[in-house]
Amino acid sequence: MKVTRRDFVKAGATVAGAALMGDFLLSCTAGQKRYKVAMTGDKIIINLDEFPFLKEEWGGGIFAAGKKVGLVVVNTPDGYVAFKVNCTHKQCAVDWVKEEKHFVCPCHKGTYDIDGSVVSGPPPEPLKRWLVAEEGGKLFITEA
Repeated sequence: MKVTRRDFVKAGATVAGAALMGDFLLSCTAGQKRYKVAMTGDKIIINLDEFPFLKEEWGGGIFAAGKKVGLVVVNTPDGYVAFKVNCTHKQCAVDWVKEEKHFVCPCHKGTYDIDGSVVSGPPPEPLKRWLVAEEGGKLFITEA
């Protein structure tokens, strides 16, 4: 099979494009470890004994329930908060930065305060907050 110059250039462009897209997608999903938790009906249940870092003040993590729900949960001095993990700019997963007490999007460096409000960067809206109830050493999280 003879490869024409045009076919060679197309193949090279395809490979280069795939490599760049892979880097972009990795930057939007790389970051903090995700923890799998159960979803029962419309509630996400987190057993605090399974995630001791959540018992620490300002301890937080990213939790996945099924394939569609990702949340970032943080223990603040005023109680637990939970937000949908997706940045409101391009839907990349935000990370919790405990030392600075804010959320940051690794894709475009958007930052959010502990109440989910935009601090800087391109996000057009605050993070979507979920409701959190603590009972019997467990967190029960539902969509607001």
